This record gives sequence, structure tokens and C-alpha cells, in this order.
Amino acid sequence: MAAGKYSIIIITATLMSLSAGAATLRSDTLTAPTLRPAIVSARGGDDGDVLTRVISGPGLRAMSAYSVADALRFTSGAQIRDYGGIGGLKTIDIRSIGNQHTAVSYGGVTITNAQNGIVDLGRMSLQNVGLISVCKGFGGDLLRPAADYASASRVSIVPLRPTFGAKGYNLRASLQGGSFGTVSPEVTWEQRLSERLALQMNGALLSSDGRYSFRYRREGGYDTTATRRNGDIRVLRLEPALYGSGGGWTWDTRMYLYASRRGLPGAVVRGHLSHVDRQKDLSTFAQATARRDRGRLALLLSGKLYYDYTHYLWDQRREGGALYVDNHYHQRGAYVSGAGRYRLTEHLSAALSADYTLSALNADLTDFVRPLRHTLMCAASARWERGALTAEASQVTTYIHNKARSGQSGSPATHTDFAPMAEITWRLPVLRSLSLHAFAKRTCRYPTFNDLYYTFIGNTRLRPEYASQYDAGLNWSLPAPRGILTRLSLSGDVYLNTVSDKIIAVPAANQFRWTMTNIGRARILGADMQAEAALRLGRAGITAVGTWSYCRAEDRTYPGSPYYGDQLPYMPRQSASLALTMAIGGWTAQASAQTNAHRYDSSASTEASYMPAYTLVDIAGGREISLGSTRLRLTAAVNNLLDRRYEVVRCYPMPGRNYKISLSITL
Repeated sequence: MAAGKYSIIIITATLMSLSAGAATLRSDTLTAPTLRPAIVSARGGDDGDVLTRVISGPGLRAMSAYSVADALRFTSGAQIRDYGGIGGLKTIDIRSIGNQHTAVSYGGVTITNAQNGIVDLGRMSLQNVGLISVCKGFGGDLLRPAADYASASRVSIVPLRPTFGAKGYNLRASLQGGSFGTVSPEVTWEQRLSERLALQMNGALLSSDGRYSFRYRREGGYDTTATRRNGDIRVLRLEPALYGSGGGWTWDTRMYLYASRRGLPGAVVRGHLSHVDRQKDLSTFAQATARRDRGRLALLLSGKLYYDYTHYLWDQRREGGALYVDNHYHQRGAYVSGAGRYRLTEHLSAALSADYTLSALNADLTDFVRPLRHTLMCAASARWERGALTAEASQVTTYIHNKARSGQSGSPATHTDFAPMAEITWRLPVLRSLSLHAFAKRTCRYPTFNDLYYTFIGNTRLRPEYASQYDAGLNWSLPAPRGILTRLSLSGDVYLNTVSDKIIAVPAANQFRWTMTNIGRARILGADMQAEAALRLGRAGITAVGTWSYCRAEDRTYPGSPYYGDQLPYMPRQSASLALTMAIGGWTAQASAQTNAHRYDSSASTEASYMPAYTLVDIAGGREISLGSTRLRLTAAVNNLLDRRYEVVRCYPMPGRNYKISLSITL
């Protein structure tokens, strides 16, 4: 932990130096975007990209959800892989390519995890988030880091930026509680330091025992109800940020600290209903971003230092066994990015961006090689707009050099890759509210440190996993309000994805020793549809959002296999959702339903791997009261109203009916 403490000191010093340097910029009034009411939009963002879905607004924090992962459940084409409970791992897979092909950024900087490539969306609270966008295509604005161009899809999380009225401060405090013994207080203080500087301090605690009942069945008629144990979690999260503007620049710096202690309830298998695994996490980073728009030229600069520590403890002796595992992992890294966009003519714009990332991992495993990775990405992009036609293209070049700093099993490895993309959008001249779009994109995901160097199973000869995407679709929206109908939009896409050199684990010398290799191939044919409507009935406003997805994700690895063409694991052929919201005066009411068709837990679509379909229904209601400049809001929610017993991942039972209540105050 001594190294971790030094890393935190370095990060803190860097944040302060970035803040001090930025504070010397000349005066401009501090500005912030105006947030819209919370919606899952079938339209694009402000830059008009039709393949970007947006969840935004103050109501985002009033959803019956604990984390960003819960808020993304109603995104078409997205599957949330949930291992159960408040502290369970939660990842997102968009259009069945794989969760490691989806980039996640926070505050404009991509979250890096070179160890296993997984970003846990369950760690991210909604209380200090202003906007979440999910992009499946080009992504709109040319001015962005090269890493954004390199991923198959991406989730962008934008923290809530301070805005001030007549007073120079804001105070928001909330207390959430509910099932599983969950209590979570959170406080945000915002202070206007000057016309061009604002300070934001956010802090939260979370405590939950993670206990809930589940049903366990075995062949032969055994059927019992048990309690999920060892799912407790304690979390501390702190996030100070400084926002400013001056000299034509707008910028922000922030530090983030996440510390947790949790149990890992594990899989329920062979009558083993509880586990004793424990894990401690410390994740901290400091980052800064600055943007300048002046005339034809726009610039974007960003940088980040990060440190992640994980302690995993498994004392099997507490369960009557003899195995004892006590491992510590330290991941450190640095990131810097620069991007520029220039408007060449009235119709043509071009952009260049370059990113550099340094990642290092150390662990106290036997014969661990202490890997080091240098990643350089360069992207060139262009957009041409004329009348109803928009064409965009980009090319990303990625250079990666891996080096093992100790041990015999890790030889240096270098990868260079080129990832092109093209997208075209046409708004019909006769019916301007209707647009057609299509894109083609090639991306790859590089082997993680675990894939390459993990003791006994790593393979330093792994090749990158490649994905090709092809999409065509349309968007239509109501040109103007008609009667009680204030908004109506429809969108639909069909797509084809192929994945080659898929990285999977296979048996090596025997069934007890596995290794990573490139053999997998997959073809994914699918369709997404989304509809949104808003009505005004007197003082009442009603919003409805519905989604439907079809996905035929086939394993194409071995043509002679009896399972060739079977559905990929955990991918339902169909899924759908419907969310209704009504607001009148200070009252709000929400109801939502989400359904997933049956799935299989392996590439062999057999009766043994069959997992049944399930439907979840949630309801929520709230009341907001204004007392002068003070606002009080009370919300209550019931999740899984019908008390369905289901599993998202085999042997990881999910909670039944559960409750949540939240009280917030804004001064």
C-alpha cells in the first residue's frame, strides 16, 4: 500500500498544478449547458448524430436506479451483464460484440483497465451525473480523443456541471435507503469562486448487507429457498472538481477516489449456497480537459493519471478446505490526448487527434512478469455537409508495445492496426423530418494483461480480436407539435457484425489447466427499434419510450461442429422495454417493463444450457416541494414488482421484489 499512497500524493499534486495553471487564463463568464428533462432519446445529441442515444436531465437522478448500469437497461441493443446485488459486477455489451469492445468515458476521458478490459458500471452513482450518451456509430462531433474513434461503441458519462443563480453557491444532499439493508448518503457543494471559476465537491457513502432470498433447484426434485450471503459492501466515494473559462478556453480538472470493501457471493453451484471470498478496491485518478473554439479552429486537450489497487482474499479453510489465496494487484497509468478540428470550407471540416497511454501492472502472483504497455493512437477524420446530405469518414492507426519487466514467460510484443469508418446520412428533401443513414466500421480489441501474462493461462502470442460492423437505418420525428402530441420520433436499424480471432480460453495439457487462444468467430445479425412520444393533457405531461431488439448472434468457429450456428452465450434473440412517465404539478409517476427472451449459457444451445425468459416491472413515484429557494424531493420505488426469480448470469441469482426510498434537498 506504500506505493499506492505515493501515487495518490503524485495525483493530488498534479491536480493542483493543473488547476493553478488553468486559473491563470483570462476572464470569461463561466458557462454551463442547460439540461433537458430526463429522456431516453431516439434522436441524436446536439450535434445531430442519429446513432447516439441520450439520457439526460435532473430526472436522471430520480430514476429507480442505484447506478449508471441500471439507467442503461432501457437502451435498445444493449445488454447489461449483472452478477447480482448492489456490489455485483455490472458491464454493458452493445449489439453482442462483447463488453471489451465498448469504451466508457467519464468527463471526456476514457476509463482504462489494461488488466482485464472490464469497466464496472455499478460503481458509478447517478447523483452527480448530468448526461449519459450511448453511441453506436460515428458519434457526431469530430473534435474528440482518438480513443473514441477506435472503439466499436461507447458510453459517455458527463458529470453535472455547476450552474448558479443570484446566490454564489449550491448545496444538494440526499439520503437513499431500501432493501438489502442499503443506506447511502450523498452531499454535493458547489461554490462560485469568481466569474470564471467554480468549485464542486461531491462525496458519498454506501453501505449494504446485500442479503436477499433466492430459490435454488436441483434435478431430482430438490427445491429450497435460501438467503444470498457474503454480498455486503461498504463504499466511500469523493470527487472534487474545478471548472473554469478564460481566454477563449473552457476547462475542468477533477480528482476521483473510490474505496470499497465487499464480499463476493459467488456462484450457487452443487449445493454450495455461499462463499467467503473478500475484495478491497482503491481506485483514484486525476484528470483535466480544456477546449477552445475560435473561428474555424477548435482544440481539445486532456490528460490523466490513475492508480488502481485490488486485494483479493479467499480463505477456503473457513469452508473446510485447504486453499488460501491472498493476492494484491497494483495498476498505474498515465494518459495524454490532443485534438484539433478545422473548418476548411462552408461544407467541409477535418480533424486530427492523438492519444498516448502508459499502463503498468504489478501483482504478488507466482512468476508474474510485471507487464508494461505503451499505446499510441492517431485518428484523422472529416465531415462533408451540403444540403440534406452528410458524409463522415475516419481512420485510426493504433500502435501497441507490450513489455514484460520480469520473468521468463513474457516476451515483448508489438501490434499495429488500422481501423477505418465511414458514415452517410441523408435527410429526404421532400420530408425533412425523415433521415436515412448507414455506416461501416472496423475495430479491434487488444489482448489484456490477463490474456497475455496471467500465470499458467496467459499467451503472449495472442492476436487482437477484430470486429466489423455494417448498419443501415432511418429516423423520423414529428416536424411540429400537433394538438396534445408535443413530440413523436421513431428510429430503426438493421445491422451485421462479424468478429474474428475471438479470444477465448481452451483446455491446454489437461482439463485443469487452460490457456488463452485465438480461434473464435461470430456473426451477429440484428435489428433495433425505438419510439418516443410526449403528450400534454392540461397540466399533465406524459412521456413514453419503447424499444425492441432482435439479435441472431451465431457461433461460427467450427463449421463441422454440431453446435455451429448456435446462439452465443447469454444473448437473447429478442428483448423489449417500455417506460411511461407522467408529471403534473410537483408530482411524478413512472412505470417500466423490460423483457428478455430465453438464452443459453454456452455456445451449445442445448437443454442443459437453456435459461428461461424473464420480464421485470418497476414502478416509482415522487413529490417535489419548493419552499422559497429550497427544494425538497421525496421518491419511492418498487423494483421487480412481480417478484420474478431470474438469473442474468447462470448460478448468480438476482434479487426478487425490492424497495427504495430517497429524500433530497437542494439549497
